[in-house]
This record gives sequence, C-alpha cells and structure tokens, in this order.
Amino acid sequence: MIQFIILNLQLLSGFSDPVYAEAYVNVNQYDIVLDVLVVNQSSDTLQNLSLELSTVGDLKLVDKPTPLTLAPHDFTNIKATVKVTSTENGIIFSTIAYDVRGSTSDRLCVYLQDIRIDIMVS
Repeated sequence: MIQFIILNLQLLSGFSDPVYAEAYVNVNQYDIVLDVLVVNQSSDTLQNLSLELSTVGDLKLVDKPTPLTLAPHDFTNIKATVKVTSTENGIIFSTIAYDVRGSTSDRLCVYLQDIRIDIMVS
C-alpha cells in the first residue's frame, strides 16, 4: 500500500506580495491535483499571468496551465495535474509570472514556496 503524506492546504506566497497564492493539494493514488487560488492584490490589471511549475524527483507535470488576465483585486483558480512515477520524495517548484497592462517594464515574477511530496510505502 502506498501512503501519501501531504499538507492539504499550503500557502505559496505572502499576504504582502502583489499576487497571493495558496494551493489545495488533492492526492488520488498516482495523481496529484493542485488547485491554486491566485489573488491579484494590486490595483493593476495583470496580463499573461501564468503559473509556472517544475518538478524534482519522480514527478511529472501532465498539463501546463494556460495564461490568463486578472483584473485589479480579482481572483481565480488554476488547476494543474502532476503524475507520480515511483515511490520516492519529490518537490514542486513554482512561480507566477505576469505583465502589468500599460507598463513598459519587464515581465514580473513572484517566487512561490516549494510543495514537498513525501511518499512512503507501508
């Protein structure tokens, strides 16, 4: 029997970041579904906002979330699926990258907390 030990709700960014994010982690055998709440805490419209995910260990990202536009003080949920390919530990690294509408600055990025996956065989 494979047992997954994962926190169900994980804060990914701070309350003072321009983009707040938290993830609900749902584990179903070898599938991990991340349901990420993303909140635009700024008064700017954020364009091409994308959740960038990368994995370490025997985890594989199944689908890349599509970029979206988020109005000032608006929120959305982004879902992503990760497959577990063996019974080891893994880490999911993530960032949220976006452009500010009307700005000529470079693409902005918020680095999110790691999601650690600990898989134990019992």
